[in-house]
Amino acid sequence: DWENAYEIGPSPNPHLVFQVRLAGNDVADIEQAAIAKGMHVGAFLRYAALEYVRRDASRKRSAGD
Repeated sequence: DWENAYEIGPSPNPHLVFQVRLAGNDVADIEQAAIAKGMHVGAFLRYAALEYVRRDASRKRSAGD
């Protein structure tokens, strides 16, 4: 409704939700790793992804990229 449109500010807590297709063996491996860390699978996937990104960025800085 463009005639009654109004502007709002950005979300105070922006986030995205993804769907990821995993094979059975992958799920079992990820679940075991999550349990070993004392985490739920979803939290572990987030942790693992961020850890990978941070390590990769650190390697690039060390290599001078």
